[in-house]
Amino acid sequence: MTTLRTRRIAIALELDQPYPYHQQVFAGIQAYAKEHDHWRCLIDEHPGLLPKRRGPHYPRYDGVIARASPALQRRLKKMGVPLVNTHYQTARPGLPGVYTDPHHSGRVAAEHLIDRGFRRLGVMRDHEHKHSSAIGEGFVRCAVEREIPCEEVFFKERSYLEQQHWLGLERFLANWLESLRPPVGLLLEGSPEARLLIQLAQARGLHIPQDVAVLCFRNDLEIVEVSPQISGLDENTFRVGYEAARLLDRLIDGQPAPDQPILIPARGIIARESTDYFAIEDPVVVKALRYISARLSEPLDIERIAESAMVSTRSLQKHFSSALGRGVSEEIRRLRVEVAKRMLAEPEEPIGRIARHSGFSSMDLMDQVFRRELGMTPSGYRKQFLAEKAKARHL
Repeated sequence: MTTLRTRRIAIALELDQPYPYHQQVFAGIQAYAKEHDHWRCLIDEHPGLLPKRRGPHYPRYDGVIARASPALQRRLKKMGVPLVNTHYQTARPGLPGVYTDPHHSGRVAAEHLIDRGFRRLGVMRDHEHKHSSAIGEGFVRCAVEREIPCEEVFFKERSYLEQQHWLGLERFLANWLESLRPPVGLLLEGSPEARLLIQLAQARGLHIPQDVAVLCFRNDLEIVEVSPQISGLDENTFRVGYEAARLLDRLIDGQPAPDQPILIPARGIIARESTDYFAIEDPVVVKALRYISARLSEPLDIERIAESAMVSTRSLQKHFSSALGRGVSEEIRRLRVEVAKRMLAEPEEPIGRIARHSGFSSMDLMDQVFRRELGMTPSGYRKQFLAEKAKARHL
């Protein structure tokens, strides 16, 4: 068996920044490195500087994965060192790169709010920031396709340490709230401004998420998990790191770079209190959903549901179809799958108990529904979820 020569890989991901995006990309790279014994990853935020400026023991790299500035791109190209970029902001034609797919992320965000019944949307973005702008474009495009009104507002992101910038942001968000007509679902880039908007909304007597649902691009746990917890995009950045490492390995082997960057689709939404509610203007559907959500673990009879909303079963079906685009039974099944998915995230929870709690009459029925809706069994979903969580936590 041939032993492969050790490959020295520089990692320049601005790991001093407290952003899950940076940390998760790094975790994905480390996962790839653990699977390939000849990889040696070295953190170096300024790779490619001349050895004479850094001492005789400075390593020469076989490749670099970086949030690559234009200066770093030029330096490594001149040296002939393969580079894979993970920073969408500095992406350019001809530069090998792996990025989250921002347009897909925007669509996922819009669909999350629309599926919860919001029929008015809004997005705040920085049009000078490529990633923010692209997510906003995907969000608006999805809203247009679904014929949902969507208001775009623009505010340039700067350091919150600047007093005038923070005060300006506060005034901007206050004015935006005054112009909105609840219920409305909003997408903002960062968790600090999302938190500020929630505070301003609550000060005006608005309820989160019944009147204003808030979703943010970034999933900064220290901020989003303060009550009310803020829903965030799961952009699958772990996969960005893993695929960046795989691509760099191919480039080091002399294989040609792909013609286009590799775009990783978002995995979905991490739903928390700020959006986890159905904002339906139809009072009949609201009454029915309240009845259903309080009894999901029980057998549900459509006639009883109709009685709770004080309409006939036929009328109830028409209201659901008009407000949600799906029937009563379909909505009940969807809600039960969501409850089961949340419970499956807890490794100690028995699947039989999950089936009962989420309203499936048997484990076999839950298995059938999961296979049809998600393409995998409940145990398969749990295994996949926990494996990805474990990699992100321990690497």
